[in-house]
Amino acid sequence: MRLYLINPSNPLVAIAQVKENRWNRFRVWKPLSLMVLAGLIPPEWEISILDENLGVPDYTAMPRPDLVGITTFTSQANRAYEVSHHFRRLGVLVVDDNLIGARREHIARAKDLFRAMTLANLRKQWVAQASINFADDKELLSLAAKPGCIGVFIGFETPTPEGLRELGKKFNHLKARDFCACVRRIQRHGIMPAGFFIIGLDIDEPGIGQRVAEVASQYVVDNLNALFLTSLPGTRLWDQMKSEDRIALDAFPEDWKYYALTFLVARYKHLSLDGIID
Repeated sequence: MRLYLINPSNPLVAIAQVKENRWNRFRVWKPLSLMVLAGLIPPEWEISILDENLGVPDYTAMPRPDLVGITTFTSQANRAYEVSHHFRRLGVLVVDDNLIGARREHIARAKDLFRAMTLANLRKQWVAQASINFADDKELLSLAAKPGCIGVFIGFETPTPEGLRELGKKFNHLKARDFCACVRRIQRHGIMPAGFFIIGLDIDEPGIGQRVAEVASQYVVDNLNALFLTSLPGTRLWDQMKSEDRIALDAFPEDWKYYALTFLVARYKHLSLDGIID
Protein backbone atom coordinates (compact mmCIF):
# COMPACT_ATOMS: atom_id res chain seq x y z
CA MET A 1 0.00 0.00 0.00
CA ARG A 2 1.32 3.43 -0.97
CA LEU A 3 0.58 6.64 0.96
CA TYR A 4 1.44 10.23 -0.03
CA LEU A 5 1.38 12.83 2.77
CA ILE A 6 1.40 16.26 1.13
CA ASN A 7 2.08 19.78 2.36
CA PRO A 8 0.81 22.01 -0.51
CA SER A 9 2.92 24.88 -1.75
CA ASN A 10 2.37 28.11 0.16
CA PRO A 11 2.42 31.29 -1.93
CA LEU A 12 3.89 33.18 1.02
CA VAL A 13 6.68 30.97 2.28
CA ALA A 14 7.81 28.43 -0.33
CA ILE A 15 11.59 28.06 -0.31
CA ALA A 16 11.47 27.26 -4.01
CA GLN A 17 9.92 30.67 -4.78
CA VAL A 18 12.30 33.12 -3.14
CA LYS A 19 12.71 35.13 -6.36
CA GLU A 20 8.95 35.51 -6.76
CA ASN A 21 8.28 36.50 -3.16
CA ARG A 22 10.86 37.92 -0.76
CA TRP A 23 8.88 36.78 2.31
CA ASN A 24 9.81 33.20 1.49
CA ARG A 25 13.36 33.85 2.65
CA PHE A 26 12.30 34.52 6.21
CA ARG A 27 9.60 32.09 7.29
CA VAL A 28 8.92 28.45 6.52
CA TRP A 29 6.26 26.22 8.10
CA LYS A 30 7.47 22.68 8.40
CA PRO A 31 4.88 19.89 8.03
CA LEU A 32 5.62 18.31 11.41
CA SER A 33 2.12 16.84 11.64
CA LEU A 34 2.79 14.76 8.54
CA MET A 35 5.97 13.41 10.08
CA VAL A 36 4.08 12.40 13.22
CA LEU A 37 1.46 10.65 11.11
CA ALA A 38 4.13 8.87 9.10
CA GLY A 39 5.59 7.51 12.31
CA LEU A 40 2.22 6.07 13.31
CA ILE A 41 1.47 4.29 10.03
CA PRO A 42 1.80 0.47 10.04
CA PRO A 43 5.13 -0.74 8.60
CA GLU A 44 3.56 -2.46 5.58
CA TRP A 45 2.74 0.95 4.08
CA GLU A 46 5.16 2.71 1.71
CA ILE A 47 5.08 6.36 2.79
CA SER A 48 6.25 9.51 0.97
CA ILE A 49 6.17 12.94 2.63
CA LEU A 50 5.96 15.55 -0.12
CA ASP A 51 6.59 19.16 0.89
CA GLU A 52 5.77 21.26 -2.17
CA ASN A 53 7.48 24.26 -0.56
CA LEU A 54 10.77 22.58 -1.41
CA GLY A 55 9.61 22.09 -5.00
CA VAL A 56 6.40 20.80 -6.58
CA PRO A 57 6.73 17.16 -7.72
CA ASP A 58 5.52 15.87 -11.06
CA TYR A 59 2.69 13.74 -9.72
CA THR A 60 1.91 12.34 -13.17
CA ALA A 61 5.36 10.73 -13.27
CA MET A 62 5.03 9.18 -9.82
CA PRO A 63 3.43 5.82 -8.94
CA ARG A 64 -0.28 6.02 -8.23
CA PRO A 65 -0.88 6.04 -4.45
CA ASP A 66 -3.63 4.17 -2.62
CA LEU A 67 -4.25 7.04 -0.25
CA VAL A 68 -3.37 10.75 -0.06
CA GLY A 69 -3.37 12.89 3.09
CA ILE A 70 -3.13 16.69 2.89
CA THR A 71 -2.39 19.26 5.58
CA THR A 72 -2.92 22.96 4.94
CA PHE A 73 -2.94 26.50 6.27
CA THR A 74 -5.49 28.99 4.96
CA SER A 75 -2.98 30.51 2.57
CA GLN A 76 -2.41 27.06 1.02
CA ALA A 77 -6.09 26.32 0.48
CA ASN A 78 -6.23 26.92 -3.28
CA ARG A 79 -3.29 24.65 -3.94
CA ALA A 80 -4.70 22.02 -1.58
CA TYR A 81 -7.89 21.93 -3.68
CA GLU A 82 -5.83 21.54 -6.85
CA VAL A 83 -3.83 18.63 -5.44
CA SER A 84 -6.96 16.97 -4.10
CA HIS A 85 -8.73 17.31 -7.45
CA HIS A 86 -5.78 15.76 -9.30
CA PHE A 87 -5.75 12.60 -7.20
CA ARG A 88 -9.52 12.26 -6.96
CA ARG A 89 -9.71 12.27 -10.76
CA LEU A 90 -7.48 9.20 -10.60
CA GLY A 91 -9.89 7.52 -8.17
CA VAL A 92 -7.55 7.94 -5.18
CA LEU A 93 -9.06 8.53 -1.73
CA VAL A 94 -7.97 11.93 -0.39
CA VAL A 95 -8.43 12.87 3.28
CA ASP A 96 -9.10 17.97 3.97
CA ASP A 97 -7.78 16.84 8.75
CA ASN A 98 -11.35 17.47 10.09
CA LEU A 99 -11.99 15.20 13.07
CA ILE A 100 -15.80 15.18 13.02
CA GLY A 101 -17.05 16.63 9.75
CA ALA A 102 -20.67 17.36 8.92
CA ARG A 103 -22.01 14.61 6.70
CA ARG A 104 -23.42 11.32 7.99
CA GLU A 105 -20.52 9.29 6.63
CA HIS A 106 -18.01 11.68 8.22
CA ILE A 107 -19.56 11.23 11.66
CA ALA A 108 -19.70 7.44 11.19
CA ARG A 109 -15.99 7.52 10.36
CA ALA A 110 -15.26 9.53 13.52
CA LYS A 111 -17.17 6.98 15.61
CA ASP A 112 -15.16 4.14 14.10
CA LEU A 113 -11.97 6.06 14.89
CA PHE A 114 -12.96 6.56 18.53
CA ARG A 115 -13.88 2.87 18.88
CA ALA A 116 -10.47 1.91 17.50
CA MET A 117 -8.75 4.31 19.91
CA THR A 118 -10.60 2.70 22.81
CA LEU A 119 -9.58 -0.78 21.70
CA ALA A 120 -5.97 0.40 21.38
CA ASN A 121 -6.08 1.48 25.05
CA LEU A 122 -3.81 4.47 24.38
CA ARG A 123 -4.12 5.83 27.93
CA LYS A 124 -3.74 9.41 26.72
CA GLN A 125 -5.84 12.51 27.24
CA TRP A 126 -6.40 14.63 24.17
CA VAL A 127 -8.23 17.66 22.81
CA ALA A 128 -9.59 18.37 19.35
CA GLN A 129 -11.24 21.02 17.21
CA ALA A 130 -14.80 20.45 16.04
CA SER A 131 -17.90 22.28 14.90
CA ILE A 132 -20.86 22.69 17.21
CA ASN A 133 -22.54 19.63 15.64
CA PHE A 134 -20.19 17.61 17.87
CA ALA A 135 -22.87 18.10 20.53
CA ASP A 136 -25.73 16.71 18.43
CA ASP A 137 -24.91 13.02 18.78
CA LYS A 138 -24.81 11.49 22.28
CA GLU A 139 -23.17 8.32 21.01
CA LEU A 140 -20.43 10.37 19.35
CA LEU A 141 -19.78 12.26 22.59
CA SER A 142 -19.61 9.04 24.59
CA LEU A 143 -17.30 7.38 22.08
CA ALA A 144 -14.98 10.43 22.08
CA ALA A 145 -14.82 10.64 25.87
CA LYS A 146 -14.04 6.95 26.41
CA PRO A 147 -10.55 7.00 24.79
CA GLY A 148 -9.55 10.20 26.57
CA CYS A 149 -11.09 13.32 24.98
CA ILE A 150 -11.07 16.01 27.68
CA GLY A 151 -11.55 19.18 25.63
CA VAL A 152 -12.85 20.53 22.35
CA PHE A 153 -12.26 23.87 20.64
CA ILE A 154 -15.47 25.17 19.08
CA GLY A 155 -15.70 28.18 16.78
CA PHE A 156 -18.79 30.11 17.86
CA GLU A 157 -17.13 33.02 15.96
CA THR A 158 -19.62 35.79 16.82
CA PRO A 159 -22.56 36.39 19.16
CA THR A 160 -24.84 37.65 16.35
CA PRO A 161 -26.65 35.98 13.43
CA GLU A 162 -25.55 38.93 11.26
CA GLY A 163 -21.92 38.16 12.05
CA LEU A 164 -22.37 34.51 11.09
CA ARG A 165 -23.87 35.57 7.77
CA GLU A 166 -20.88 37.85 7.16
CA LEU A 167 -18.59 34.88 7.78
CA GLY A 168 -20.73 32.58 5.64
CA LYS A 169 -21.10 30.24 8.62
CA LYS A 170 -24.80 29.43 8.43
CA PHE A 171 -24.11 25.99 9.88
CA ASN A 172 -24.07 27.30 13.44
CA HIS A 173 -27.70 28.44 13.25
CA LEU A 174 -29.21 25.38 11.64
CA LYS A 175 -32.34 23.97 13.31
CA ALA A 176 -32.59 26.96 15.69
CA ARG A 177 -29.64 25.55 17.62
CA ASP A 178 -29.55 26.07 21.38
CA PHE A 179 -25.89 26.77 22.13
CA CYS A 180 -26.34 26.58 25.91
CA ALA A 181 -27.86 23.10 25.62
CA CYS A 182 -25.07 22.03 23.24
CA VAL A 183 -22.38 23.10 25.71
CA ARG A 184 -24.10 21.30 28.56
CA ARG A 185 -24.35 18.06 26.56
CA ILE A 186 -20.62 18.17 25.87
CA GLN A 187 -19.78 18.90 29.50
CA ARG A 188 -21.94 16.05 30.76
CA HIS A 189 -19.49 13.69 29.05
CA GLY A 190 -16.53 15.16 30.92
CA ILE A 191 -15.36 17.18 27.91
CA MET A 192 -14.55 20.88 28.37
CA PRO A 193 -15.68 23.16 25.51
CA ALA A 194 -13.51 26.17 24.71
CA GLY A 195 -15.36 28.88 22.79
CA PHE A 196 -13.60 30.83 20.05
CA PHE A 197 -14.88 34.24 18.92
CA ILE A 198 -13.68 36.79 16.35
CA ILE A 199 -13.71 40.52 17.05
CA GLY A 200 -13.45 43.00 14.18
CA LEU A 201 -16.11 41.91 11.70
CA ASP A 202 -17.67 44.67 9.61
CA ILE A 203 -20.91 44.11 11.51
CA ASP A 204 -19.21 44.62 14.89
CA GLU A 205 -19.84 47.90 16.71
CA PRO A 206 -18.52 49.37 19.99
CA GLY A 207 -19.42 47.08 22.85
CA ILE A 208 -18.73 43.87 20.90
CA GLY A 209 -16.08 42.77 23.41
CA GLN A 210 -18.56 43.02 26.27
CA ARG A 211 -21.18 41.22 24.18
CA VAL A 212 -18.79 38.34 23.46
CA ALA A 213 -17.99 38.02 27.18
CA GLU A 214 -21.70 38.00 28.05
CA VAL A 215 -22.54 35.35 25.45
CA ALA A 216 -19.62 33.14 26.46
CA SER A 217 -20.79 33.42 30.07
CA GLN A 218 -24.34 32.59 28.99
CA TYR A 219 -23.10 29.49 27.14
CA VAL A 220 -21.03 28.57 30.24
CA VAL A 221 -18.03 27.52 28.15
CA ASP A 222 -15.01 26.36 30.15
CA ASN A 223 -12.65 28.69 28.32
CA LEU A 224 -13.07 31.81 26.19
CA ASN A 225 -10.72 32.77 23.37
CA ALA A 226 -11.46 36.08 21.67
CA LEU A 227 -9.22 36.76 18.67
CA PHE A 228 -8.97 39.74 16.35
CA LEU A 229 -10.02 39.47 12.72
CA THR A 230 -6.73 39.05 10.86
CA SER A 231 -6.47 39.14 7.09
CA LEU A 232 -3.68 37.08 5.54
CA PRO A 233 -1.97 37.84 2.21
CA GLY A 234 -3.42 35.70 -0.54
CA THR A 235 -6.96 35.65 0.89
CA ARG A 236 -10.08 37.47 -0.34
CA LEU A 237 -10.26 39.30 2.98
CA TRP A 238 -6.74 40.64 2.49
CA ASP A 239 -7.53 41.83 -1.03
CA GLN A 240 -10.70 43.54 0.17
CA MET A 241 -9.10 45.27 3.14
CA LYS A 242 -6.03 46.21 1.11
CA SER A 243 -8.18 47.86 -1.55
CA GLU A 244 -9.95 49.81 1.19
CA ASP A 245 -6.62 50.87 2.78
CA ARG A 246 -7.50 49.05 6.00
CA ILE A 247 -4.29 47.02 6.49
CA ALA A 248 -2.40 48.72 9.30
CA LEU A 249 0.70 46.50 9.38
CA ASP A 250 2.06 45.31 6.03
CA ALA A 251 5.82 45.83 6.26
CA PHE A 252 7.07 42.27 5.82
CA PRO A 253 9.00 40.42 7.09
CA GLU A 254 9.17 42.72 10.14
CA ASP A 255 5.41 42.69 10.73
CA TRP A 256 4.94 38.92 10.57
CA LYS A 257 5.37 38.75 14.33
CA TYR A 258 2.08 40.61 14.75
CA TYR A 259 0.05 38.14 12.66
CA ALA A 260 -0.80 35.91 15.61
CA LEU A 261 -4.54 36.81 15.85
CA THR A 262 -3.89 38.68 19.10
CA PHE A 263 -2.54 41.94 17.64
CA LEU A 264 -4.44 44.63 15.74
CA VAL A 265 -3.10 44.48 12.19
CA ALA A 266 -6.08 46.08 10.44
CA ARG A 267 -8.46 49.02 10.67
CA TYR A 268 -11.99 47.95 11.48
CA LYS A 269 -15.13 49.49 10.09
CA HIS A 270 -16.93 50.57 13.27
CA LEU A 271 -14.24 50.00 15.90
CA SER A 272 -11.37 52.27 16.84
CA LEU A 273 -8.01 50.73 17.66
CA ASP A 274 -8.27 52.13 21.18
CA GLY A 275 -11.80 50.94 21.85
CA ILE A 276 -11.97 47.56 20.10
CA ILE A 277 -12.00 45.51 23.31
CA ASP A 278 -14.67 47.61 25.04
